Parts: sequence; structure tokens; C-alpha cells
Amino acid sequence: MPLATRFQIATLLAVPGGLTALLPADFEALPLPLATDGLAVLQAAIVDGIGPGTLTALAGSRLRDVIPALVNAPGGPAAGPCPVRLVAALERDGASTWAVLGGRTLVEISEIMNVGPKSLVALLECALAAVIQSDRDTNERTTTPSNDLAALLAYERESGSTALRNALTQLAKRQHPSAIRAAAARLSASRGDNGDSPADRVVSVLDRALAATGDSRDRVVFERLDLQLGGAPTGASVARVLDVGNQRVRQIRDRATERVRSAVAASGEDRLLRAIVDCLKEGLGVAAPVAAADLLLESLELPSTTDTRSLLLLWWAGPYRPVTEHPGWIAVHPTELVLETARVLSEDDGVRLASHVRKDFQSLCLVGDHVDAWLAQQPVRVVDDLVVLMTGSPVDVAARALSAAGHTMTTEELREWPGAPPSRAPTATNIRPRDDEAALRRDARFVRVGPDNWELAEWGGVPYEEAFNPAGPGGVRSLRIEVDHLTLAGSGGAVPQALVESLGMLEGGRRTFATRYGPVALSYDGLLATRGSVRPIALAVGALTGDTLVVSFRPDIDGATVELVPMNAATLF
Repeated sequence: MPLATRFQIATLLAVPGGLTALLPADFEALPLPLATDGLAVLQAAIVDGIGPGTLTALAGSRLRDVIPALVNAPGGPAAGPCPVRLVAALERDGASTWAVLGGRTLVEISEIMNVGPKSLVALLECALAAVIQSDRDTNERTTTPSNDLAALLAYERESGSTALRNALTQLAKRQHPSAIRAAAARLSASRGDNGDSPADRVVSVLDRALAATGDSRDRVVFERLDLQLGGAPTGASVARVLDVGNQRVRQIRDRATERVRSAVAASGEDRLLRAIVDCLKEGLGVAAPVAAADLLLESLELPSTTDTRSLLLLWWAGPYRPVTEHPGWIAVHPTELVLETARVLSEDDGVRLASHVRKDFQSLCLVGDHVDAWLAQQPVRVVDDLVVLMTGSPVDVAARALSAAGHTMTTEELREWPGAPPSRAPTATNIRPRDDEAALRRDARFVRVGPDNWELAEWGGVPYEEAFNPAGPGGVRSLRIEVDHLTLAGSGGAVPQALVESLGMLEGGRRTFATRYGPVALSYDGLLATRGSVRPIALAVGALTGDTLVVSFRPDIDGATVELVPMNAATLF
């Protein structure tokens, strides 16, 4: 329907504290008026808004999509003010009930009745009447119960006593927590001569402030762009709906904001509103779940965040805005909070004491239980009072896992520790073990200290070499040396004890084998067998990280041969 018609209907269906209806989905949750004359005015407004353009746009739609509530309406057109000849045409086609008609498109219905646009509008009017008749008895409003303590204060005022009021005045002073100050301020201002409670007075001020935004269009812009906490639209999307430019939307928004601030400032309820706002700020902090805001508002006898008036109060206190990355959360500066949280969690290479993280969150002005609730929202694992960041590449997570565990881990343990992290969940199961090993070998942060055991290089562990072939042709013993950053840096490494024993080396012995590219030295102290640096050999044969050097020894001579086995590119990620 035209925008003017939608605004007119939204005004007729306006619910105190509800967002101004603008889109079709907005109208579905709005109750119909209780009074008969209100229903008649609403029906007339809808019918008047159905013009040729509307019918053209809806021609291919089913009747139940045009009027969703029709699915619950009993009977059919014959029960309403539908012209007799149209009812007869529908009955001949077997479409005498709303249930059957709901599945037909407007084009099909028009062809059945063989009528023009005016008769089709008459049928839609009849359908609206059926919906209104079926819903009118179920639409009831509720009232807010009175406050007993507020009634007692009102009685005290009439009797001339001041004891209770003086006590509340003391509680409203600065040395008390904001929640107590707010409650005392509300009660001390409770129920004047007109019988309004403090909550009623606050809501009244907020109602007047919302009304001060301007006409329906101005209010829609302000509510949608500044107050809405869930699925808030962009300025561009609101501009498209209102059929105005983006710059015009910004002008309307700025004007409405200034009018709201002026209306609140001129309300004469500065003390009461300040106490409420201080309570909200202290109770919610810089960020909080929407559910926590609802509980706090309830304790102040104010509506929940489903009510526009309370949303305006949160805007005035913060403004609190939705945290896009964490649905169900609101924050004063959502973008800055998310960035600061990421910085806190990434410190110390992403492995931090939980107590330190909580203190840093508190320094960001998160309060109370919201600290742990916010931590639970983050992509982390908490293990032994350590907070481990689980974002980044698989090897980044593996480095943090070793740091948090503090001991050697296998490739499988690193892959699964302590469960697939969010960033790897879609692909982790497709990574082969050998791929993970290749990635660990290429990364300077890791060192292999066993057949499938990894440590952080900063721990100073001795690199492990793969087992040798003990009985090759002619008694040759072959040792495989995986080339990594440590090998190319000149580091030595451990070798299998069986190798030095098969070469006839005794405890405390040392033996050097000559190759065409340089010497290879082996040592044996009785507990650990090691080799010296093979960096000159690796450089001479042109070895790269991931390649393998195969050194073949003979026990009867002090010579050895070297073979370069290039890394298989298929084992990479």
C-alpha cells in the first residue's frame, strides 16, 4: 500500500511502547482496536488504500498471503457483506469458504467471479470484516498493578508524617549504590496528587519525548535507526522504504534526536530520570545481555526492552546498541568493545590466565556476572584456569595448545585439543595426519622430539631423527634426516641408539664419516646418541625445508653417501 496509508493504519493500531509499524511484517503482531468504531475506521482505511497499483502488485499473491489472519477466520464470503452475485460465482466454483479461497491467487479469484477491480476490492473488504470479527473478542489490554509502598507514601503525605520520606531522602544520597538511589528517588517522588507512580511518570516523560520526534516518518527513522536492538536496519534500507535519499534520512534522524533530547530536558523530571539512568549505567556497565537489561528494568518497575519507551531509556543512558557479532547483547560502543576484546584475548600469544583476562574485561567497564558471560561468548577454551584463543590457523592453535598444556603432544592430540576450534570446524576432518606433520615441520615454532611428539622450539628440546634402515645391501645403515629450519640453522639432533651401536660405537665414543659434501659426526654418551650439524651438506645439495637427506653409513669404513629426497608437494595443505 502507499506509504501514507501504511502510516495511517499504523496510527490506528498504535500500541504504547511499540515500534511504529512500517513494513508488512510489523503489522502482524499488532492487536486490532477493541472499540467497534475503531474497527470500522481501520477497515475503511485499509480498503481506501487498495488502489489499482496495490492490486497490480498483489495480483499473483494468494489471498492467505495478502491477509495472513484469514486462515483462522471461520465461514466464507456468504457470512459477510459480500455482494450476492459474487458469492454465487464462488459457490459454483467450489470456493465458498475462506479456507479454500485462501489458496487462490487474486487473479484466479477475479477470473472465477468474472469481475473487475472494484468487485475484487469488495471481496477483500469482506475478508477483512471476517478477520476483524474473529479477532475482536481475543484482543484485550492489561493494566499495571498498583505499588503498595507507593500507596503507603501517599497516605503518609495526607497524614502529614515525614518519617518514611526522610528515610528515603537519606537513601537517595550519593554514598549509596545507584540501584538503591534509584529506588529511593522513585519512591520519594511516588504518587502525587494525580496518583501516578514514579514508573508511570517516567513512562509519561518517555512517551512525550517519542511524540516530540515529529510526524510518523520522523518517528520511524528515529526508532529504527537509534532504538531497535534486534535486526536494526541501515539508513539506506530505511531510505528505500520511505522513498527518500540517504542524506534526507540523516537530516531527519539528527532533527528527531535533538527534539528528543530537548523534550527530556524540559520534562521537569531531571532528578528522577537521572537516578534511573545512573542505575542502568551501573547495573549494565559497558555491555550486558538483553535479558539482564530486562531484569534490571523490571526491578525498576519499567517495561522490558520490547517496549519502545524502555529502549529510549537505554538510548538515553548509553546509548546502548546491539552487538552484531554477539546476538542478544547490547553495548555502549559495540565496535570498540569487540576490537578491545580481541586485543585482550590475543595478548601473550593467545594464552592467558583467566584471572588476568577477567581483570582486563573489568577495566573495559564490564561489571558483575557480565564478565564471565562475555568471556563465554568469545572463541576461546578455558583449560586449567588458562584462556586459550582458538582463532587463527591450525598451527597457531597447536602452538597455543602446547603452551597451555606445558608438555609434549602428538599430532593427533594437537589436532583434537581440546575439541575442534571454531575456525577449523568446517575443514579439520579433511586434513590428513601427514599434512599436519608437514605444517608443523615447516613452522619454526615447533620441534619434533619423538616419532610423533612435538614441543615448542623455545623449550630447547633435542630434535628427533627418523629411524634408520639397519640392514641394507652390503651392511649399509641409512639414516633419514628431515630438513627443517633448525637443520638449516646448523642444529644437531638425536639419532636412534641402535644406529651408533650397529656402527660399533662404544659409550663415550665419537666417530666422523666423510661425504663428498662434508663430514657427518656421531656421538654416543651411553644414554643419548646424537649427530652434529649437517647444514653444509644440506646447503651443498640444495635442500629446502621439508626435503629429506638420506645418509648411508658402512661400519667398516669412515665414509658415507648422501641422497636428497625432495619434499612431495602433495603432502602440503
